[in-house]
Amino acid sequence: MPTKINIPDGAARIIAALQGRGYEAYAVGGCVRDSLLGKIPKDWDITTSAPPNAVAAAFRRKHTIPTGVRHGTVTVLSDGGAYEVTTFRVDGKYSDGRRPDAVRFADSLEEDLSRRDFTVNAMAYNGERGLVDVYDGRGDLSRRVIRCVGDASERFGEDYLRMLRAYRFAATLGFSIDPSARGAAEKLRTNITKVSAERIREEFVKLVMSMNMDMTRLFFEDFGSVLFPEVYRLRHVRQRNRYHKYDAFEHTLAALSACPADLEIRLAALLHDTGKFETETTDEFANHHYKGHQRVSARIAADVMSRLKFDNATSGNVVTLTRFHDDRFRAGDRALRRFIARLGPELARKCLLLQYADSDAHSDYARAFSMPQIAASLEMFDEVLAGASALTVKQLAVNGGDIMESLGIGPGRAVGEILGGLLAAVVDDPSLNERGTLIEMAKANLSSIEGE
Repeated sequence: MPTKINIPDGAARIIAALQGRGYEAYAVGGCVRDSLLGKIPKDWDITTSAPPNAVAAAFRRKHTIPTGVRHGTVTVLSDGGAYEVTTFRVDGKYSDGRRPDAVRFADSLEEDLSRRDFTVNAMAYNGERGLVDVYDGRGDLSRRVIRCVGDASERFGEDYLRMLRAYRFAATLGFSIDPSARGAAEKLRTNITKVSAERIREEFVKLVMSMNMDMTRLFFEDFGSVLFPEVYRLRHVRQRNRYHKYDAFEHTLAALSACPADLEIRLAALLHDTGKFETETTDEFANHHYKGHQRVSARIAADVMSRLKFDNATSGNVVTLTRFHDDRFRAGDRALRRFIARLGPELARKCLLLQYADSDAHSDYARAFSMPQIAASLEMFDEVLAGASALTVKQLAVNGGDIMESLGIGPGRAVGEILGGLLAAVVDDPSLNERGTLIEMAKANLSSIEGE
């Protein structure tokens, strides 16, 4: 690992300006960690002995934003970037297990580092003093382990979210979790429900997107019963039939590991079989069946997405992907056009990718006939999409006004039904998407509707 860290000009100017006024100042936390790992930090945080008013004075107030003065933080604008500058501090008591009741400014960098969560995040650096590493964070980087600063139970008891952060850091960095940290997390895990859904969601998304399946498995073993009981209980769904080789929990992890780097697909993979716990039946040959599990899984997915306060668009897409993950069809232009028309191009492509990952986690028997079909649909997807003359009502060669004028009818249910029927016909046969042809078909459809 490098001894010298290249601090960007904006942050270096802030450190130099504070040092020029007689204060200590260091780059601290994740930027130091990432630099030692040879990564490019996203943010550069600075810690200093200067109180907030001195930081503001050093850079003229027009170049600073009082983002968190109560906790000692001032954002300084420098060289086109924004840098959080925080006074050395020690956190007070954490009554709610989420945030300190109060903070006091500390006398030294070492005191400030003692309040931080993990050793790999408790390092500081400047050009004069070099690396300040009181808790052997650099050693833990070499050992590839996430270890708490001081007593793990105390650190997690201060802020329960730190438990999830341990698993997230281990997943994204490819590290293990120190046994003392995991033991403390297991002891305190039920307290994670006291943390806001938004904070839990943020850490969980990073974990899912890391695709570190060993750590994802460990996370569900340790926190699944508390945060995701719908997924955790799949360990009891054995899936004894020729289509599967894993129980539902192992199948879910295997499907997740086969997904591309798309959040909606990965969340749907995680939730796609959650309905199997409620729908399992056994036939006379002891084979397990899960009729209707797609609908139940979609309902559960809606509950989970709402519980974690995902935005409506993401939630809706994940629920739809979950609902249609098992809608299989033989590869072919007509069937694929119908599928795209039903879900829309973007979601249809994602659903096929989900189906492919799901199939990859089945038995060899199931994979042999399902995966080639899905792969063929994915391969012809763009060609079919380009060749389709209409996949939505808006793409038809006629609109509602044309229908009403040509057929002499007013607005109402019949217009929508006629357009829906025309779209279905055009999806099956794109050559029908011509105004005259559609008008004649509409007249026939009207006669059929009126005859009912």
